[in-house]
Parts: sequence; C-alpha cells; structure tokens
Amino acid sequence: MKRVSIVLLAALVAASVAGTIASPLPDSGVVSLQPSKTSSSCANPTPFVIPSLQEWKGSKGDWKLSKGTRIVVDPAYAKGISADSKHTFMANPANMQQYAASFQADIKQVTGWDLQVVVSSKCGKDDIFLTLGADAKDPHLDNEGYLLDIGKQGIAIQAVTSRGAFWGTRTLLQMLILADENDYTLPQGNARDFPNYGERKFMQDIARKPIPISDLKEYVALTSFYKFNTYHIHLNDNPGMQNKATNKDWASLYSGFRLKSDNPAFSMYANNDTAYTKQDMREYQDFVKARGMDLIPEIDTPAHSLCFTKFHPEWSIQNTTARGDWLDLGNQEVWTFIEDLWTEFVGWFDSSEISIGADEYDATKGDLARKFVNHFHDYFATNFNRTIRMWGSDVKLPGTIEINKSIHTDHWDWTYSNPVDLVKRGHKVSNLNAPDVYMVPRSQSYWDYIDDKKIYDLWLPHIFDILDRTNSSRNLSPNEPLLTGGGFANWNDFLSESVTRVELYDRVSKTAGAFAEKLWAGEKSTASISYDKWSPLAKKLRENIPGVTLTHRPASKGQFVITYDFEDGAVKDKSGNEYDGKLNNGAKVVDAGEGHGKAVQLSPDSYISTPLESIRYPYAVGLWVKPSGNQAANAVLLESGDGRLLISNGTSPTVTFEQDGNQYNTQIILPADTWSHIAFSADGSKTSVFYNMRRVAIVNYYNSRWDVLRNETMVVTAPIRNIGSASGNSVNGLVDGFFVLDRATYGGEIGSGYDHDDRPELLTPLLWDEYFGDLASHLYQLASRISYTTDASFSFMELQSDLINSLTSLEYECDIHSVSNMMQVAQRGAQILQRLTPAYQLQIDIADLVQSPGGDYVEYPCLNTLFLDLQAYPSFSPLSVDSGMVLFPSLRSLNIGNDYPFGDDALFRGNTATLEYLRVAPGREFCDIVRRYKVFTPTSHPKLRWVESVRLSVGMETQFASVESHLRFMLNIAPNAAVKVIPAVPAGEETFLALNQLTDHTCIQVLHLYDTQLMLWEVIHIVKSLSILSDLVCKSTGLGTYFEDITLYMLPVYVRDIQVPLRERFRCWRLGNVDSDSLEETVTCILVVAMTFPNFRYANLPNSILHEYMELMEETIELDEYVEVEPRLRRLLFDKTV
Repeated sequence: MKRVSIVLLAALVAASVAGTIASPLPDSGVVSLQPSKTSSSCANPTPFVIPSLQEWKGSKGDWKLSKGTRIVVDPAYAKGISADSKHTFMANPANMQQYAASFQADIKQVTGWDLQVVVSSKCGKDDIFLTLGADAKDPHLDNEGYLLDIGKQGIAIQAVTSRGAFWGTRTLLQMLILADENDYTLPQGNARDFPNYGERKFMQDIARKPIPISDLKEYVALTSFYKFNTYHIHLNDNPGMQNKATNKDWASLYSGFRLKSDNPAFSMYANNDTAYTKQDMREYQDFVKARGMDLIPEIDTPAHSLCFTKFHPEWSIQNTTARGDWLDLGNQEVWTFIEDLWTEFVGWFDSSEISIGADEYDATKGDLARKFVNHFHDYFATNFNRTIRMWGSDVKLPGTIEINKSIHTDHWDWTYSNPVDLVKRGHKVSNLNAPDVYMVPRSQSYWDYIDDKKIYDLWLPHIFDILDRTNSSRNLSPNEPLLTGGGFANWNDFLSESVTRVELYDRVSKTAGAFAEKLWAGEKSTASISYDKWSPLAKKLRENIPGVTLTHRPASKGQFVITYDFEDGAVKDKSGNEYDGKLNNGAKVVDAGEGHGKAVQLSPDSYISTPLESIRYPYAVGLWVKPSGNQAANAVLLESGDGRLLISNGTSPTVTFEQDGNQYNTQIILPADTWSHIAFSADGSKTSVFYNMRRVAIVNYYNSRWDVLRNETMVVTAPIRNIGSASGNSVNGLVDGFFVLDRATYGGEIGSGYDHDDRPELLTPLLWDEYFGDLASHLYQLASRISYTTDASFSFMELQSDLINSLTSLEYECDIHSVSNMMQVAQRGAQILQRLTPAYQLQIDIADLVQSPGGDYVEYPCLNTLFLDLQAYPSFSPLSVDSGMVLFPSLRSLNIGNDYPFGDDALFRGNTATLEYLRVAPGREFCDIVRRYKVFTPTSHPKLRWVESVRLSVGMETQFASVESHLRFMLNIAPNAAVKVIPAVPAGEETFLALNQLTDHTCIQVLHLYDTQLMLWEVIHIVKSLSILSDLVCKSTGLGTYFEDITLYMLPVYVRDIQVPLRERFRCWRLGNVDSDSLEETVTCILVVAMTFPNFRYANLPNSILHEYMELMEETIELDEYVEVEPRLRRLLFDKTV
C-alpha cells in the first residue's frame, strides 16, 4: 500500500468529512500515516470517552504508548496564533506549548512515564504530534473542534485553535486511562470532534463555603477533563435572609467575600477563613488557561451584599421590610462604592466578560434595579472595555426601563426570567435552569446530589423544562443562535461546615460527566449507549482524573485497605496492598500484654506514618488505644491534610473530629491507662462512631452560621496519613490493631443490637478477625452474642471457632428476595454457629430441604436466635414445608421484620415451648397462620416473656381495625409477656379514643407514639394507666398539637398534676422531631418533658431557638425553681458549644 503524507490526514475525512487541511506538517518521509481502508466488519469500534466523539472512522490495528513516546509540538504554532484569542474571554490565552506541558503532566500521573515535550517538525511512529491549520471554514471545527488520527505511524491532533488541539489531548488521555489494563494500547482510527455549544459552564459558589485555591485548581482539572470551557466563580454572598424585622441580628450573620486587597479601603471585606490575594488569582488564572478554560468572576450586587452592608449599615435599605443584604440603590454612595469596588478588582481578572449578579433584589424597586444593570453595562464598556452578564431577573424586577440586550443572561428560575422572552428581546442566554442543574448540598429545595441519570436521559442545553420538553413557549430551538450553551451550578446556601471539601468535590464530580455529554455531543451520544452501560466506564474515568487528589479512594485488592497488627515488630500492612507504615521520632513496637501482643508506644513527638492521605466514604477506620494519664490538649490520634481525630479538644476531654478547621465533639471520653477501641464509619449521609464495639454517636454539627439553624449530620473524611501527629502533639500511650476498610460497616459488625432482657453482651464484628489476629481471642472471651449483617450475596465472613467459649446466640440480618434465599441464610447461620460451638455436631442441608420437602433432615438444636428481615417482592412465593419437619426446635428469639415467609406453620413447629422473644410485624399471613394452626396457645409457650409489634398503623385500612384488636391478638400469643407497641395513629377525632384503649392493658412496657397529634393531657392520661410502662417515645411534626393549650405560666399546674411515681418510673423519655419557630412553644415543650420525667435523656429539638434567645430564656424562666434538671439536659439548654 502506498504511503501518504500526514498533511492529508486522509483518514479523518474518509467517512463523511468534506474539506481539505492546508497546513505545513512534518516531512512525509518522517511521518506518514496510512488511510483507513478496512472493511466495516473489521474496523475498530468507537472508543468510549466523555463527552462522546461526534464522528469516528475505525481502522484495523492499534497503537501503543511507550516510555519513549514524545509529545511533538509543531514549531509553526508552538506560541499560538491570533485565532486563539478570538474564541475566548481570557486575555493572553494559553498556547500550544503550554497545553503540551499540561498534557505531559497528565500522562505522567496516569502512566508514571515522564514523556518528553519537543518543538519540532520531525516526529516518529511512537510520537504524538500537535498542530493547527485545520479548516477554519468548517463551522464545526472552527474554534474548538479538532481532528484526531491514530495510525501505525503515530498520533496526530490538528485543530483550528490551540484550545481545540487541547481538547484532542483530553480524548487521548481518557482513552489511555481506560486502556490501563491493556498496556496503554489504543485502537487505530480517525475522529472529527467538535462541541455543539460554545459555552460549557460550571458555576460554583465559593462565597459561602471556604474553598482553598488548591481545591479550585482541582475543579478546573475535573471540568476541563470533560471539555468544559467556562468556570464561573461566585465571590460574595450570605445566607438567604428574611427581612430586618425578622432578622434583627442580620448584621452578625456569616457572609463571604473572597478577594483580599492590600488597599485598606477594601481589605476589611475579605474573610479571615479563606480569601485570595491578587497574586493568588494571577497564578490561578494561568492554571485555568493552561487547562483550556475561561474564568468568569462574579461580585454580586445589589443583593447578596451582606459582606458590605454589615460594615456600612447605612448603605442598606432603611426599612424593616427590606433584607439586610440589599444595598440601597437610592443612595448615591452605593453606586460610587460599587464603581470603586470594580475599579479595584477588575484588573485582577483576564476575562473580558464579568458577572455583576443582580438577582433577587427588592421587587418594589424594579426600574431602579434595571437602571443599575444598564449603568454598569455602560460603565464596564467605557472604563474597562469589557462586557457583563447577569442572572435572569427581569420578571421579578418589573419596570418600564428595558434591560440592555447586550447583557448576557444566565437563566436560572422561571419566576425570575423567561428564556424564550429573553431571546425574543435579543439577549444571549445560557441555560442554568433550577432545579434541574442546581446542586445545593443539604438543601431541601434543590438537589443534594444532582441526578446524573436524569441529566443523561432528559436534559439538553436548549431544554429549559425537562418535564415539558416540546413546549416552544418554555424551550428554545437547539439551533437558536442566541443560546450560548449552559451547564450546572453548585450553590452552597445551606452548606456551612456540615459538608467537607471532599464531600463537595464528590457531589460535583459525579454529575460533571453527564452534563459534558449533553453540552458537547447532545442526544446523539446518549441515544447510542444507555446510562447503565455508560455509568461504569464513566466511574472509572471520574476516579482517575489527573491533577485531582480530592477523590481519596485508595486502590485496594480487597475490602481491607490497611491492617497493622505490629506483631512482626514493624508496621507491615497485612491487607495485601503493601501500604506499609513507618515509625517516626522514637515510636517503637513494645510488648503490650493484656491479650494485645505487640503494640506501638507513642509519645507526643512520635508518630506512625502511612503512604495514604485520607479516605472518603464509604469506609470504616478503627484502632485500639491505651492513652496514658498525661495528655496535652488537642492530642492527635489520627491526622492528614483533610483533618484530625483528637482524643480531646481545647475545652473538653472528649474524642473530637476536626475537618476544614471545624471541630465536631463526640462526647466519648477515653479512660486513661485502659485499652479502648475507637472506630468510625461513614456512608453518604452520616458518620457513626463506635466505642468498644458499640455505636455510641453520630457525628453532628450545630450549624450556628445561618438564620435558619439546625443540627446536621457530618460525613467525615477519614484522616489516615499519620497515627499520631507529625506536628509534635501525638496521643501519649499505646496503639494497636489499626485498620482501614473500603466500605462502611454494618450495624451488626460494629454496632448495637436489641437489649430486651438486660443480659450482658458484646456485639463482635465478624470482619475484625481478619485484622485482629490474636486480639480476637480477647474479644471473644467477652462475647455472649454475635450479630452481623450480610449483603444479598450472602458472602459471610468467618469466625475462628476455637476462640469462642461463651457464645450463646447468633443474630444476622439480610435482604431476602426469595424464600429460597431466606433458607440459605438460615442454613449458613446455623452452620456458622455450629462450628463456633463445637458441642453441637448435628447438621442439616436446608438447600436440599427447599428442593425436596419431605427428605431426610437433622435438627439444629444450636440455633436459638433467628433474625429474618425480609423484603418481599411481587415474585415472592411462600414456602410449604412437610408437616413432619421441625426446623429450629431450640429457637429462643425470633424476629420477623416484614412478611411471614411460609405458607404454613413451619417456622413455629417444635419451638413454641422454648421461644422467649418474638418481634413481628403482624401481616395478614402471619395472623392467619397463628389462628389457623393454633401455634400459640396460653400453655404452649410458657417462656415467652417479650412480644414486640412493629409500627402498627391504627385506624387505617390495615389488618387490625384498632389498637384494641391488635393488643388482644398479642396477648393471646403471650399472656404473660411484656409488650412493646408502636402504633402510628393518624390525626383526627378518633386519635385519643383509639389510644385510650391501651389503658386497660397493664402488660405494655414500651409505647412509641409516632406522628401522633395529641394534647399533653391526653398523653398523661394514657401513660398514667399503664402501670409497667418504662419507655415512652413521642415524635411529632410540631409542638402546636402537643402543647397548644399550655403557656409558660401554667407549668406548675401540670407538674402538680403528674404523680411522682409516674415521673420516677421512666428510665428513658424521648422527644423527637420537634420543629417550631416559637420560643414559647419550644421552651414549654422541653420544660414539661424535664419536669414530667427526671430521667429524660434524648431530644431532637430546634436548638437554634434556644441559643438564639438564651438571654430571654434565662430572664423569663428560672429552671431550678421547678425541677432539678439532669446535667446533660442543662448542657442541651444553655451550652452554646453543644
């Protein structure tokens, strides 16, 4: 076959591309590529990249990257061309050589190879050649399109602009990431690729979440990886505010302004937590440009301006119906200030387009606001030769003044602007329509995580209403020339300190790929591959983006990332990952005794270092620690650049997490000179903390920054770089048994179980055998019951049978999709228990039993605790077992969490005489079995002493018409048992009458009232009649229904009305989900609870009100006059640090 010069790049146009490429390229004698002439059946398929390639012509064969590969830059274009400035907002955009350097760094991170970058017209078959000169008359290639040829003689990328060539390197980079298991071998073929829209934007609110500039660079690395070309940063803001009459302390609320000037006239506005200098922004913008992106800065005025009005209250609108963050546009000083503000900062930025915000301002001043934006359009054009953009606001700012149509508009909400009307009036429009593309972590109104499947399947830049996609009054044509593009936005309205930097990145990264697909390639790509097939490959790309460290998901061969037991006298990783640690500054392995074998002795200056930094959820991390009695404040147990785990903080001797500069107290105190086990596990919603094998805390943060305050769960990024601290403040004592697991632990592995009979127990996590080694014997000596949870695959962890000498029962939980699976779970659990308790040698194969009922079998006398949490599906078919079979003759404890799995009485045969504990949600099938087969009679189960019903709905269309019939059924099952009842009673006139039926039954020991709207006197009337009631839980959606008839001055009356024996009897009175904006109702509630039940322990209350009006409370109520409040309650009421 005759060779042709690369100057032709014939394969790029062979399929469907018209036009020629006229640009000097390397000599054909040096580089020559063969055109693709293979049959379609032999052609390489289209490579997977994000966004998808617009056009691909596959060849036969492949090309392989090697350590000797060079990145060769065409000398004619190495310093860029004039066209590079034509299609970007940025002054002095990056050139080809700078893009090549970025590509070089990325390849090094992906492959470990440091490829050479050369400027030359000569390249070889192993090289990657970057050049320009593609046909600028091709409307697709013009600006950001590129041609890619992968052939036997090398790789060539050609574009019209340097940025277009850079996008070609992104395609190659992704192909290399996905070819890591194939020695970086790429398929030969030719691509013609281009974006459908010129603006592909990620917008981020960095005002209300302090974000270090290093993280901002990682967001650029992320988005440019997917060929986004615009990064819009929102530099100032504050929480959503009510009017001054409501927010009387508005000037004290948190606000953000992230630019730190040396000019004393403006330096006061910069935040102390995070702000960027002019030099910071200079270096940052150079990085942004070298990644092919534009940076759009936004200083938002005249609303969202608390960062200015708190220093100049006179500049805010001077009436109580206005918000404190609204600048008064009727004050000329405000206009002058904003002009001076931009004069100070506009020169910091290279962008020729600036956002002035201009949204959510006082609707009564519409024309004044319209005049404001028009003025600054002219001001920027005249003084800075720049254009402006704004958030769509014309609908909410009614007036007669027309907003200048040259102002680029970011449409974000239909109540503020209509994109169709904006286009008709001549405005350029970008699609950032909420809520579809709005990510507001921890918000109840917008996405916490954007649903990327919904974006992948439904969203397009021209679609502004994905629920009404064909409505031309709400959507634009995909070819609308004034539609510049779109993207997605990360707003941090409610973020505060409850979401870490790592969590925030996770949210953004998981949705960026789907938006990239639709902005670049549109529906064509998503129509050719389903989301379910696209998602796994997208995940691999997302987790391997060069330049990103915030993923924090270390590679692991198994579920254990690190296990250190120190038994070999060193810090050897036993997980198989070879993440060996190092002893530093005098840390040493010693004989610890007490069943611990060897451990590491730490002093304040010594520490153990690991090769890993942190791990993001899901994970579990834990270790044993024996602190000495001499500890410094803020002594460090674990640390990394993302945070620390302290065994004390500056004000309290409690275990404390530290993330992003904020501290989160757990209330756990590690005793001195005693071995304690501390572990913590995070999923996507919370971090559970385990102390000595029990979950004792959820990491919460009391958010005191916003005008709406709340307790929020915290998902901690686990610091694992050092055990101890490299800064000289390590825990003083012994550490042992350190592990890092790459999934969250289940409640049965490290957690709590039921406690119905006060029996001493320890729930021992099965997975810990794998890393505890000899320590397991120390744990198992204490264990009387073991609980664990399995997943649907039933892949059980194994216990060491010779270490168990006190085990009496086994509890396990599993998602059950069929009766057959349920029987497999029971079989496996019984086998484990039998092996752990060698005295029992009998076995049974329940799998055979399922297949052939009536076959031979042997009983399981060892199984005395069975926990079946079934999830029934429509295909669920009850199993019938031969009437002669007794499955579990020694069963003592039975928990059926949902539907009864059998079509007969198989589960109860032979065990009613031994059964002591029954927890069941009485479905119709279960009730029918009990009645039909009479498996429970007053004489058949004399040991049954505890019966628990599970959330019975009362007064609704259920199997029971009332609480009375439910109780009669339970009492027929167990006349001598204590009963736990959890009725969910609906609102209405029959509520009290239904609950009042309980009063005749003295067996009830626990009563949970969920969503029960009762007066306080009704609750008291009911509980006074339940003579053995010891645990009462009330949950309601508000205070008004419980306490609407009580005022603060009536409290003594209620105290006198409550009998002392009743008050003292309760071991735990819990009040949950109380939500009220009324100080009087809130204080009334907690005081009534405290005075009624001195053993009150738990409350989930709006602490914001208590703290916000603390002085008023103390002046109005002297709490000690009524009742001595337990110290924990006092802290809840009056300690701001809670």
